[in-house]
Amino acid sequence: MNILVDWGRRNWRTALFLVLSLAANLCACYYFNVGIKYGVACLMMAWAVAEFAVKPDFAKARQMLRFFLLFYFPFLMFWSWSLVLWIMQLQDRDYIVRGSLNTIYMFTIIGYFLSAYYLFGGRSIYLNFYTMCAANTVKLLQVCLAYSSGQVFSEYFALLRTFTGETGDAIHAMELHDMVFGFGPYIVFFLLYRKKGRLQLGHLLLACFFFTLALKRIAVPGVILGALVGGIYLRLPDRFKTLFARLVGYTAIVGVFLYIWGIRSGVYFQLADALHIDLMSRDFLFTYYEDLYDFSPTYLGQGIRFIYEYGQNTTTQVGAVHCVFLEFLIETGFWCWTIWLFYEMRFRIHRVAKRFGLRSAAFLLAATVYMWTTFMTDNTSFYWPPNVAYMHLTVFWIDLSVRQAQCGTASAALPRRRGLLARVTF
Repeated sequence: MNILVDWGRRNWRTALFLVLSLAANLCACYYFNVGIKYGVACLMMAWAVAEFAVKPDFAKARQMLRFFLLFYFPFLMFWSWSLVLWIMQLQDRDYIVRGSLNTIYMFTIIGYFLSAYYLFGGRSIYLNFYTMCAANTVKLLQVCLAYSSGQVFSEYFALLRTFTGETGDAIHAMELHDMVFGFGPYIVFFLLYRKKGRLQLGHLLLACFFFTLALKRIAVPGVILGALVGGIYLRLPDRFKTLFARLVGYTAIVGVFLYIWGIRSGVYFQLADALHIDLMSRDFLFTYYEDLYDFSPTYLGQGIRFIYEYGQNTTTQVGAVHCVFLEFLIETGFWCWTIWLFYEMRFRIHRVAKRFGLRSAAFLLAATVYMWTTFMTDNTSFYWPPNVAYMHLTVFWIDLSVRQAQCGTASAALPRRRGLLARVTF
């Protein structure tokens, strides 16, 4: 105990961040009220502002502001268009305030990790990862005490063996919807990143363990596709990187259009039945709002957070679609939704590559592929852990790429084109 106290006195800044980050991640494990995360984010932003006031770093602050705009633009666009819709619908002030909450929530998420990066630099991605693991460990210990270690791990191995087909009460208690998706970007990152030229195997295995402990089926292909796309991008010569990113982007956008068309037309459900895929009530959720939208250029939308507000006022209280693409289409309308698709999968990646260098866009491309895969059947657009993870890691990757380019050194951290592993995936 004395050793910990002495360490805390010498490293009070790190200790304070660990406490704040752990509190936020425990919220994602359902221990505290969700409002705690907002408070933590506000404290982090206030801390960064205070540090800037005492010892200003204008170059770093400008860079953080650029990243803020890069990530926040879609949500600002959603809110601005929704405000137009709310005025046209003659909505009252309370409805508009409630509808604005998700936009404010994303402001705090982005402000949180950018403040952490301003204060701690690249160390912050690891500190956040450790507190995610710590929060999951607290939950794991609680479940082991409530049931037994034997039952927990017996059900865990059954979960892996059957790919979620067989589960039990103990492992079901470990199903932390928000948190499990947060480990996905870290797995992709640890597969692509080399620290001092080496794969961080311990970190990778730890991320994989917590990722599979509350296994989500859609997250697995997300990780595989994200790592594959990122690995191929890094493997390609520079002259082909832009073409590959463009190919991935347009393929994904066309795929999303076809996916929504399949849901709207019913083809998606027919295909799932033919392939004997258990949609786990997604067929009910996807069709629940079918009378409230059209998949056409004339559809303008209902306003952000409409799904939640509408669901709370119905007898079934369905407050989630479990498909971000469908949710945003219903809420923001055809054209705003289409702009969002192109911004995320084309403009933002192209902008990063053009401004910071081709290699700097590798992880953003990979992480976007991962997030978009989860968007197909889940509500990850506003989850704290995956959003903090993928944006936070993107900032680190870009910062690292820029510093390496400025030094004029060959990358020891990003994988080189050598060996079977690099040739195939990473």
